[in-house]
Amino acid sequence: MARAKRPYLSHTGRASNAEKQPSGPGPEGCDENGPAAALLVGHVSVQICSLLAPCRRPILITTKYLLFRGQDTRFDPFVHKPMSDRLTRRNFLAAVGTAAVSRGLLSRLAFAADEPAQTPHSTLGTNSTLDYGSTRELVAMLANRKISAVELLEHAIARIEALDQRINAVVVRDFERAHSAAVAADAALARGERAPLLGLPMTVKEAINVTGMPTTWGMPMFKGWMPKQDSVVIARLKSAGAIIIGKTNVPFAISDWQSYNEIYGTTNNPWDLSRTPGGSSGGAAAALAAGYVSLELGSDLAGSIRAPAAFCGVFGHKPSYGVVPLGGFAPPTVEQRLSADSDLAVLGPMARTAADLALALDVLAGPEDRDATAYRLALPPPRHVDSGCNPEPSRLGNGDRGPRSAAPAMA
Repeated sequence: MARAKRPYLSHTGRASNAEKQPSGPGPEGCDENGPAAALLVGHVSVQICSLLAPCRRPILITTKYLLFRGQDTRFDPFVHKPMSDRLTRRNFLAAVGTAAVSRGLLSRLAFAADEPAQTPHSTLGTNSTLDYGSTRELVAMLANRKISAVELLEHAIARIEALDQRINAVVVRDFERAHSAAVAADAALARGERAPLLGLPMTVKEAINVTGMPTTWGMPMFKGWMPKQDSVVIARLKSAGAIIIGKTNVPFAISDWQSYNEIYGTTNNPWDLSRTPGGSSGGAAAALAAGYVSLELGSDLAGSIRAPAAFCGVFGHKPSYGVVPLGGFAPPTVEQRLSADSDLAVLGPMARTAADLALALDVLAGPEDRDATAYRLALPPPRHVDSGCNPEPSRLGNGDRGPRSAAPAMA
């Protein structure tokens, strides 16, 4: 059955020309696709994460400037058409005023970062260690031969095929090549080889280049475009033994607080299918919350990892700029890395435990080969060791806080 499009609100608050459907429960003016209000002006971002008690679904008001093909054009992310009016001082002050009024509502948000993420039992049924186990647990099971990489992959595929018709998180699938990689991982494990993610199936955000899979950023004009090489982070994940089984959904131009585009449709929140998982790494957060995979890779400039993680009850980390290399993360048809003036855009891990974020960041962090002659990443041991997060000193620095080795070898 074809997936119905959801109504979008334009910057004036009126429904756009997109296909409309009756509103769900909740007062008028509540848009099911938007969890926050944001104003992005040049390089300055003001974000409002307000949950309005009377509304079943939060309101989204957003305007953004997108730098695309060398032109500074203002876009409405809901209708994806240039807007002729310019941002005025009055509009700016109005947005700041909204932020001030909403400050009191932020106290309603409560986070329990020291506990593993919960699971949406009511929506998805019973869970198991394979559904909601941490990356560390699954890697240990693989290393101890309690399960094979092929068995773990087949379990993930079965869960995606059973549940994703309603959630629509994994929009690009590469199960055949993943099966070949799982067979190779089992052979390596049988030989006694070990790697941080050896045999672990995972998905990544659609905007990150992976050979053999399309990269579109949710923009119809780039439908079907295939990168010629893996991004640096994908090469590092594969070198660490991870098996990339597919890509997860994003909004148009990875630039919205929900995850809908005309190519792949709408991603729903596994906790409540009538709500959004957030954006722009909404498909990634939904895949984690649904129990498809234990590890994901997203991107973040103004909340694209952090907001979906909060909406879906999982963990996400926006690293400091420059810690994780951006090679292969650029608009479709652009193979090279983003330029040095790419604002605050970063790539970062998403998972179901904080300990797994530390594990993934160790795999991802460090300069590209061409930069490694100029600097190296030196991370001290963590200040707090709890919640099962006990990284090995050999990975995060030696006992005397000495420098960590340079970037992992690329495959």
